[in-house]
Formats: sequence, structure tokens, C-alpha cells
Amino acid sequence: MTRLLGRVSTGLRPAKLARFSLAANYPSAGHLFALLLLTALGLTVATLPLDSSAANLEGGASSGAPATLSISVQGSHLVDGSGNTVQLRGANVSGLENTAVQGWTTNPWGDAKLGNEPDWSKLVAWKMNAVRLPLNEASWLGYMCINADGSKRNPDPGGNYQATVKRSVANANAAGLYVILDLHWSAPGNYCPTGQTQMADKDNSLRFWTSIANTFKGNRAVLFELFNEPFGRNVYPIASSDWSVLRDGGTYPTFIHQNTQTGALETTNVSWEAAGMQAMLNAVRATGTTNVVLAGEMGWDGDLSQWLSYKPTDPAGQLAAAWHAYPWGSDNSKPSWTGIGDQYAFAVAIAKQVPIVITETGHSLSLVQALFPWADGNPSISYLVWTWNPWGVWDLIKDSNATPSEFGKYYQGHLACAGNGAAGCR
Repeated sequence: MTRLLGRVSTGLRPAKLARFSLAANYPSAGHLFALLLLTALGLTVATLPLDSSAANLEGGASSGAPATLSISVQGSHLVDGSGNTVQLRGANVSGLENTAVQGWTTNPWGDAKLGNEPDWSKLVAWKMNAVRLPLNEASWLGYMCINADGSKRNPDPGGNYQATVKRSVANANAAGLYVILDLHWSAPGNYCPTGQTQMADKDNSLRFWTSIANTFKGNRAVLFELFNEPFGRNVYPIASSDWSVLRDGGTYPTFIHQNTQTGALETTNVSWEAAGMQAMLNAVRATGTTNVVLAGEMGWDGDLSQWLSYKPTDPAGQLAAAWHAYPWGSDNSKPSWTGIGDQYAFAVAIAKQVPIVITETGHSLSLVQALFPWADGNPSISYLVWTWNPWGVWDLIKDSNATPSEFGKYYQGHLACAGNGAAGCR
């Protein structure tokens, strides 16, 4: 997910990006046109399957933070340090991907509107057991970067980005939360990562993951999500060449990135080398860490159809799939990319081999009212909502005191129901 980040001269805080304006699945006119075209060509929507055998796993899945805060992949499930199956249920907390690189304040949490640091106990009070923290590679690595106008920018103006991330992870863990660290914003060369781009880059992303893995490899309560919402050339249907770049890396002739003031995609005429999921996973494993790694898919993390064919190989056997389940423009009760195939069916096939973590979802009550019960019934599938920030109608809270929004009231109630082990929680 991406926010509109541009401030106006009055000093007002940035508005949250309306990802699904014009009933699109993503903020790209080309993407919307492609999906409408696929629908017009007769690609239909299937019904929601449920892997009933997984739903009947003996003992059920743990939704609360386990006594031993450690997580790993065992077969197609996530398990805690005692071997109990764990389903992650939680939220994203946005801020670390954008505040420091924009130079708005020396506190990397300064724009999250949650004080000096989010109060992790408030998430736990809602019966969450996981939080996802989107990160910025330039802010973490601390190199001077170049703006579009050629001027230089310090992406860590307070010189405290790494210390802030480390402290936040430690405090979230202490509160009882697993933490997903996500490479959210990146850019090739010395360009400043100030918005979503098409894929990770060889110049900085491999160094980022080597550093992150070395920093957290002793903490088994931390999961690594290799890259947020890859979209490649942003041409649909997705070409096999984009799927190959996703896994193996490759050259892109232009650098496509999102303008965080308008939400539009912009193009810089520079050739660059993308880092694939395999290279990033190799960088993590080269440090000796065996933490769980999440790998997403093309189509802004929304198209599961080719995940099994293009997944990276993990010698540690600790790979899970990341999925962003946002509403489909033609029917907001169904996930995006439904027009090219039944994403629930693809998910069931994947979940028979590896766990799936829906690391972002929301923006449609009818979608999550179908998605969450379906996921609750399959112990291989976890989910986190975007986002625990008081920014707009589809965010979970209204203020730093965690007053729930209308959508937040629904999610809070669902978590209470699912956390108590009830069946059929909507």
C-alpha cells in the first residue's frame, strides 16, 4: 500500500492514497484497463473453495502470542517455538517507509500520528499477535540519495533510523507481537526511494537484506518480507518475462515509480538492474539466518496464479508466500485479479505447500467478511490489515488512543471472536 505523501504549503499532513479510486484495483489507469479488458474477454469468477481438511487440523491454530515468541515454517504451517500451529492476525503500522526519507522530522515515527513510537500493547489488546513494519532501504543503509531535480537528500536526517527500527522491533516483541520487516520503498543507484517502484534493485536491496538479516538473525520472532508489491512493466496480462525478473532479476529499460503526491506512476529514462526474489533470499541465507522469509508476486502482490511456478528456492525450508488481497474493481467482495482466475483457488493450492501470509488487506467490508472466515478456516493462512494509523476511513483507528474507526470496530470484533476460538466469525 502507498500513501500520498506530499505536504502542501499550509503544513497539513499528507492525505492517504485512495488506492481504489475509480473502482480500480491499483492506482494505475493501465492496470484498471487491463482488468476490465480481461473481464470483457470472458474470464470469469469462480466460487470460494475451502480446504476443509486443513480447517480440521487437530487442536486448531493459536491466535494469541505464544509463550515462546519464535516462529518457523513446518510443512505448510507456521509454528511457534513449542511446535504449535500459529495463524498471524494483525496490522501494518506505516511510517518508517516514508517519514525519514521525506525529511519531515528527525523521529522516523514522526508522521505516523502515534506519538514517539506506536503503543504496541494497544494492538495486543485487540487480540493481534503480529505487526508489519514497512521499511525504506536508503533510510536503513544511510547513503545520500538524489532527488528527481538532482539535489541531494539525507534519508536519515536524525541519524537514528536503524536504532529506531531495532527499538521498535524489541518493544513489539516484548508486547507479544511477531514482527514482519518489509522492504517497502527502494530505488536503483542513488535515486531517493520516495514511492513504490516496480521491483527491488541490485544496487541497494541486496545490501539492505544482508544488513537486516545480520541485525535480526538471532531473533526468531522476526519475519522478512523481501519486497512490497512488485509490478514490473505494469503491462497486463503479466508477461512471462516479468515473472522471470521477479524470481531471477533482470534489466528494466526504464525506472517506473509512484509519485507519492499524486499517486500516478512516473517514468525515468534510465536502465537499471532488478534484484530477484532468489538473490534477495540468498543474501538473507548467506548471513546464516534461518528466519521465515515471505516472497510476493507480480501484479502488486495480488496475482497468485504463477506463484508456485516462480517461487524462489529456500535451502532452509523457511519460505512462505505473501499476498495482498484488496478488492477487485468489478466486485469489491472479491480479491483483485479475480478477473484472470480464482485467487482463492490459487491460494488453496499454494497453502498445501507453504504458509500464506496476507500482509495487506482492507478497503472493502464485503471483501474481508468473506476473506477472514475463509482464512480462519485454513491454519496455513494468516492476515494483517492496512493500517494501524489514524489517517482515513479505511484505517483501523481514529487517534493515537486506538479509538476504532467503523472499519476498526468490525476488525476488533472479528479478532475477539476468532481469538476466542469461535467458528464462523465474520
